[in-house]
Amino acid sequence: MVLTTSKLKYLDITLKKDENNDRHLYDSQGKEITHLILPNYITEIDSCCFIDCINLEKVTLPENLRCIHQFAFRSCIKLKEINMPESLESIYNKAFMHTKIKNLTLKENFKCAGSGAFAFMEKLEEITFKNKDTYIGQGAFAFDTKLKNINLPKNLKIVEEDTFLNCLLLDKINLESVEEIERHAFVNNMNLKEITLSKNLVKIDKDFLDFNAKTLPKKVKQKDFLTDICGFMQEDIYEIIKGNRYINIKSIPLDFLIDTGKSFKEINNTFKNLER
Repeated sequence: MVLTTSKLKYLDITLKKDENNDRHLYDSQGKEITHLILPNYITEIDSCCFIDCINLEKVTLPENLRCIHQFAFRSCIKLKEINMPESLESIYNKAFMHTKIKNLTLKENFKCAGSGAFAFMEKLEEITFKNKDTYIGQGAFAFDTKLKNINLPKNLKIVEEDTFLNCLLLDKINLESVEEIERHAFVNNMNLKEITLSKNLVKIDKDFLDFNAKTLPKKVKQKDFLTDICGFMQEDIYEIIKGNRYINIKSIPLDFLIDTGKSFKEINNTFKNLER
């Protein structure tokens, strides 16, 4: 069963709006629900189903739930606790936007974090993905300003556009499996100090993070491939690839990348030779 707002009556739940257009859930005795327990025959929660339920504090999701659609719990401003059942396969755009959830663990069956799936979760501090092949969509963690610890899927291949946009407290991230990093993936990550890259990295968008000394990671390392390309990326790569969207890592000589002491003129001449 797909749970929609109109089907709440079958659960003996009444939904009412107050004068501020905020929503409240009541049980069959007329008592306001702060802990919502959903029955196991529900397999999907539809878009906006519990949006603006401002006094909801805890949700127990059903054991057979497969999908949570966009804005399902958006602006449930007191929601702090929710379980992620083993059956859950996908979560979509801003499903938990403006909640107080701090920690999430997605289990082995979780396959898809859609675009913006965990975006605007301002209290989220830690998230873990158990399935090594889970897809992470564009802007998945955008504006999660308290996010500090993240365990990404072990086989993640692409960090899509805006994925970690404005994650202000994120200071370290492991991208050992990633082959492509798209634009604005790490823009405005003011505390990001270390990124671990894959030796199989193929392309990085030129705008994947801020080209600004205050926000650029102090350590960008690529295991068994290069040691530190920070100073190189900050100014020189940006100028060299101006007009081209991607840096093709495999086209750059390894000793050239490792030696960050080269002048801009030397770097530019090297790239001109490569282009020939």
